Formats: sequence, C-alpha cells, structure tokens
Amino acid sequence: VVQQTRMNPAITRALILFDLGRITPARREWQHAFTQLDNDSRKAMALIAGRYEWADRAIFTLAQLKDWHDLQLRFPLAHVNDFSKAASRTKLPLDWIYGIARQESAFQFDARSPAGAMGLMQLMPGTAKSVSRQYRLRYSKKALLTPQYNLDLGSRYMRQLLNRYDGNRVLATAAYNAGPGNVNRWLKRFVGPLDLWIEKIPYKETR
Repeated sequence: VVQQTRMNPAITRALILFDLGRITPARREWQHAFTQLDNDSRKAMALIAGRYEWADRAIFTLAQLKDWHDLQLRFPLAHVNDFSKAASRTKLPLDWIYGIARQESAFQFDARSPAGAMGLMQLMPGTAKSVSRQYRLRYSKKALLTPQYNLDLGSRYMRQLLNRYDGNRVLATAAYNAGPGNVNRWLKRFVGPLDLWIEKIPYKETR
C-alpha cells in the first residue's frame, strides 16, 4: 500500500515541491491526495511523510484520521540538531522545548497565527525583538521563519519564563502560550495544587 500510495500523482508532486522548498503548494497537493484516497492509503501517507521527515504532514494526516496509536509519527523528532543546540544553550530539557514547539506549530517552520505569531515556536515579533535585545542578538522578523533562529529565541524566552516562575514548568508553559500577565492574574484568582490550577485556566488552548 505504501508503494502504491507513493506513486499517486498528487503525492509525487507534493514530495517534489517539498524537496524544492515550495511548502505551501506541496501541502495543497498533499491535502488533495488525502481527499481522494481511502483510509489505508491515508495511513500510508503518514508513513511516507515520516520517512521524508515532513513532520507536520505526518502529524496532521494522522490527526485527520483520528489515529492516535503511532506515537513515533505523532511526536517526531524534527530539526534534531537545532533543538539539541537550543536545549544545550539554555540548559532546558530537550523534551520540553519539543513539546512547546509541537503544540504551538506542529513543527511548521513557516506557521503564522491570526494574532501574528511566527515560526516553529510561534513567537510574537514583539517578544522576539525583546528577547533579542536582552541577549544582544541580531533581530530579524523575516528570520523568525527559519528553524534555527526561531528556536534560539524561543528557547531563550522559555528560559526567561522558567527563571521568572522559580523553575515551575507548568507556570512557565502557561505563560509561554498565554503571556505572563494572564498567568499572574490567574494565580491571584486561584492558588492550589497545580493540577487543579490547570483545570481552572480559562483559555482552552493554554489549558
């Protein structure tokens, strides 16, 4: 099934476009193929995406199928060198950085949110600029769509938040997604065990 699916014209076009770095039309071809194929072929598509290290297509293809069993495809180790460097530089757990990036963008390095967040770690340009200034780094809004630069600034911002919340990863993670101002307001509203505090977060995405 995998080989037959790989020979599908839309899949072939998608992979060629992906290799050329033409990500948007590649995704369109991929989705076109998904709408035309049966579920066995769709599962094969996820395997193909994984083999090509096209992380976001593997994640979204399985999500569309509501297939939650293949953890390796659903939680791929994308951009390994860039993530490893970011973890080493900031002394943060590698799995935490991976978790934030997967949840924020599903590893789409060109992701843009309606609010203006950009890249793998969905950094707001204002936040990225502030982090750059604090670490005396060159700032480039355009470069936020490149994995290495985005991960560098995003992981440094995570380190700032972890320090701010005295090493509490729950609070730092919530602040990364919703902003420290919101987290501080939520802490004033409810103090208690963290698992219960999480359930009282009013933003579904952050919760």
